[in-house]
Formats: sequence, structure tokens, C-alpha cells
Amino acid sequence: MPSMEEKAREAGRLEKCPRPTFETLLEQVGAFGLYQRLMCVMLIGGSTLVCSLTYYAQLLMMLTPPLSCRGVPADRQTDGGCAVLPDSSTQSLLDAAGGPGEPQGNGSTGAGAAADSRCGSWSYDTSVLFDTIASENDWVCRDAWRPFTVNAVFWAGNIVGSWFWGILSDRLGRRPATLASFLVYAAGGALTLVQPSSFAAILLVRFLVGSAHNTVSHLPYVLVIEYCGSAYRTYPLMLLIASWGLGGLLLPWIAYAIWNWRILVVITSAPLLLALALYRYIPESASWLMVNGRGDEAREVLQFVASVNGRQLDEAVFCEVMVEKREGEPEQPTESLLHVWKHPRLMKNLALVTLLWMLSNVCFYGHSQNSGNLGSSVFVSFSLGGGVEVAAALLVPPLLQRFGRRWPMVTFLVTSGLCGVAYAVVGNALATGGRLALALAGRMLIMGAYSTCLQYGPELFPTVIRGQSLALYETMGGIAIFVSPSIVYLHQTTPGLPLLIIGALSLVAGSITTLLPETGGGHLPQTLSDGDLLGAGQGLFDACRKPRSYTDEDCSGDVKV
Repeated sequence: MPSMEEKAREAGRLEKCPRPTFETLLEQVGAFGLYQRLMCVMLIGGSTLVCSLTYYAQLLMMLTPPLSCRGVPADRQTDGGCAVLPDSSTQSLLDAAGGPGEPQGNGSTGAGAAADSRCGSWSYDTSVLFDTIASENDWVCRDAWRPFTVNAVFWAGNIVGSWFWGILSDRLGRRPATLASFLVYAAGGALTLVQPSSFAAILLVRFLVGSAHNTVSHLPYVLVIEYCGSAYRTYPLMLLIASWGLGGLLLPWIAYAIWNWRILVVITSAPLLLALALYRYIPESASWLMVNGRGDEAREVLQFVASVNGRQLDEAVFCEVMVEKREGEPEQPTESLLHVWKHPRLMKNLALVTLLWMLSNVCFYGHSQNSGNLGSSVFVSFSLGGGVEVAAALLVPPLLQRFGRRWPMVTFLVTSGLCGVAYAVVGNALATGGRLALALAGRMLIMGAYSTCLQYGPELFPTVIRGQSLALYETMGGIAIFVSPSIVYLHQTTPGLPLLIIGALSLVAGSITTLLPETGGGHLPQTLSDGDLLGAGQGLFDACRKPRSYTDEDCSGDVKV
């Protein structure tokens, strides 16, 4: 049997020219033709828009309209309507309203002091915000922790789901995992309407929604990326950012027009059920099919891609790539995350980018969840937040295309961090508009960092462990997001503290980014050894250098790589 070097020479290439890879096949069928553009719009645009609408709808449903203690004069109410200053007449009103009249503090009501009594029944100003799950259940005052717990449990579901869906997509394929995650996401939203008065039931169904949250947008993104050439990977990213921001921009006004949280849940969940009707048009990943030995199916998919793009697949090159994959199969099971420790540089890069992803998640979702604490109108604050994320979609991809990944990431994180710190330190000296502008600038910049990191990690992960690495990546990100509601909750006691903490974490993340190699413009690493070469010989300000195993210098054959 001829060696792989002999096969390469027979194909008309020099010995040191790399063999054709899946990237070669993408160049033949069209690296970013009509087919990939349709996939971007239908899969990434549609799924991410619904994901964004669902997420921001949950944030709105956990807010409460302005409240007051029912039946108690306003001049006797303290602590934002949670307590009253009792006298004989007020105490009788409290008793009639169902208030427990429990003393606050040590309960002393001596001649020189009047103790507050806790209110037990509230009325809400629904001219400012419609009734929500939180207001219907009186999750206020002593129970104000409950909405934040719902958000935290949502992200706990994301931790579990990220790992589950990652494994499922590697074993069964991207296509069935995508459909299943869509159905779980939609079902969880619908079940929210079944028993909204039960705290335990709400926790359960929002856990279910959270389990599919990131997967609903990120798995279609990965599927599309696997059909795009290396020079075009920022375009799907641009659409993902824009779709997420568009959801944040539209949701407040959809909610304003509907003014009913139940209808809002239906509108934001139901569109994913269209996946049932459109499932036949969702392709399976050709690279996944080839890795799993389903070459005939992969050939059919690639031929269809080529026909849509007006190109033609070279059968000989396809067969050569398949032969190489089959010959490499015995070695593949030995390469896993458990063996990364044998490759010190790769292990360092994976550890750092995962830590960076965790910090980016805390900061990005912390900014999003803090939107309700900005400005006088929650609808305006949420809408402006979505608007700056759409602006980030226009800003980030061109910068990544021109300057790579590392230094744009550092710039986004450091400037966002400075905005957060400035908001906390000098925010009180600024007018409302100035504070809002500072917070929104920080949110736009952290969106840039978050989306860059979303692309940075997969470019560092070698192909043989990319599925496992992405599952771990998403899981650790979910663990980080789990703490973000706790940070935002600090606004209840110290306004400005959440953005101070988020800003400080952004600055730490910016310093970590300088330790990573540049990946922009390079081929994706295939093996653990290839991954260990990333960053070799790079200086702090160097652009990407292709690892020695990828160099296409002096190739003289007809096959492009």
C-alpha cells in the first residue's frame, strides 16, 4: 500500500505540500457562497433572534412595577413601600390589608423611636410596567430574592444542558441535536404558563429553558461555521451578534404593544416550532459525517452545496480526504481532553481561553441583567441596550478581519472595564443621560469582547477534541453566568456596585488575553500536536503565524488549501 507521501506526489503535489483537507473541499464547493449565506440567515439569524427575545422576555417578567403598600398613606410608607411607620390608625389599616404588623429590628417602639412594620400586601403601578410573574406572586421586599433565584436557576440549567447537548451533537450529529434543543426550548416556554403561581414550578420550567438556551443559538452557529472557509468565519459571527442585538432592540416594544407577559411567552417561544416543518432543510455537518465514516452522505451534501453555489466537487480529492480520515481512525480515540496535559502550550491556551470565556460571560450577562437598573424607563433602557449590540455587530467583524483576535479583544475588555469603573466612581455626579450613555458604552464594548471570545475558543481547539472542548467551554461559561444575578442583586443595597465589579473583572480579563496566541487568518488545528504549535515563536504584538504543519509555501499542485 503506497504511503501518504507517495499519494501526494501522485496527485501532483510536492512532498512538503500539505494533503487536501476538509478546507480544500470547502474551497471547491464554495467557501462562502449562496448556500452558506442562506444558512446564516435561516439558521443563525432565526434561532439567535428567538433566543434573544426569550432571554430578554424572562428579564422583563422578573421585574416588578413600582409598588406601594396597599391601603397605607404614602407619607407613612418607607423602604420603597416594604415597610410603614405605624400609629394606631395605620396599624388598623395594615391589619385590614393583611399585613403582619411585625416590628422591624428589635421591635422596640419606645417613646423616642418608632419601629417600622412590614407590609404584607401591595398594589402595583401597571401604567409603568405590566403585571409580571414577580408582581402577581408578590416577589418583592422580603421575597425580592426569588426573581434573582429564577435567573440563577435558568443559568444552572445552561450548565447542565451545555454538556448534554455537546455530547449529543458529537454522537448523533448536529442536525438532530439542533432540532431537539429547539423543541425543549419551546416546550419550556409553553410550560411556564401552566402553573405560574408556584415558585417550584417556575424554577423547574425555567431550568428546562435554560438547559437549551445557549445551544439554540450556538449549535446552529457551529454548524454554519463548519461549512465556511477560514477567510469567512467572521460573517456568521456578525449575523449572530446582530440577531441577538435586534432581539434586545425589538423585545421591549413588542412587550409594550402586548402589555401581557403570558402572550409574550407564547410569541417568543412558538417560532422555534417551525423547525418541525423546516427540519428537512437543515443539513447535517459534512465534516461530522466524514469523521464518522458516512462518506456517501457527506458527498451528497457537498455536491448539493456545490450545485447551489454554482461550483463542482472534485470526486478524486473528496476520496483522498476520506481515505486519510479512515486511515487516521485508529489514532483518534487516543486523543481526548484527558491527553491535553501532554501538550503544555495547548493546555495553557485552553485553560486561559476558558477562563477568559467565563469572565466574558459574567461581564456580558451582568450588563444585560443590569439594564433594568438604568434610566427611568425599563423599555427605553432595554431597547437602547439592544441597539448598541446591533452597533457592535457592525464594528466587531471588520476589526477581527483586519487586526486578528487578540488585540481587539484586549481593547474591548479594557475600555468596557473602564466604563464600568467610571460609572461606579463618578456616576452620581453625572446626569441620568450621562450615566446611561456610560453604561451603554460599556455594554457595547463587552458585547464585542464576548463575541470575539465566542470565536476565539473554537479556533484554539484542535478538531479531534473540538466537540469535547466546546462542551466544556459552554459548561464553564454557564457556571460563570450563574453568579451574574448575584452581582446584579447588589444594586438593591449599593447602586453602582454591580458595574464596578463587572468593570474590574473586565480589566482582569483584558490582561489575561495578552497571554493567548493570535489565531486570525490561520487554519484550524487538526491534532493535539497542531494545537500545541499555536503561538510558537509569536511575540506579544505579532500577527498570526501558521503552524509549521499548515504551511502552504511552495505547493505546486492543482489542489488549493
